[in-house]
Amino acid sequence: MSEMISHDAWHMQPEGLARRALGLNAAGVGLAGTAAVVLGGRIGRSIDLSGALTRLAGLGALGLSGALGVWSVSEEWQPPTRRALAVNTVGAAAVVGHVLGRQPSAAGRVGLAVTAVGALGLAAAQAKALIAAEPHPDDLSA
Repeated sequence: MSEMISHDAWHMQPEGLARRALGLNAAGVGLAGTAAVVLGGRIGRSIDLSGALTRLAGLGALGLSGALGVWSVSEEWQPPTRRALAVNTVGAAAVVGHVLGRQPSAAGRVGLAVTAVGALGLAAAQAKALIAAEPHPDDLSA
């Protein structure tokens, strides 16, 4: 994860950081969605879901990946970044709820933890970009 958003990227301009986070978000969600579609039964067993439901979630993730990719290059960057921040935060909470409410295997818990941490890391970058783009109170008094 530390390589995904490097020290230099963390200190870039808000729009650049947001677009990079959206692009990484699209790639990660697309990879996870592809894995869920292709390996639905195996992944489903490890996270205590049916293979069909896992594949359906994978298809949803592929749709989200496409939207994130479009958002990463859209003319406006703040509204898509807000949407992605919300999706990542809610998604991470849903993963934690799943772990607490179901009985995933040890490997499934690790995979779900990686998913939640990745989503929260991207959400943090997206929040940082949005906060940095807000006018500073000193700028408003002029």
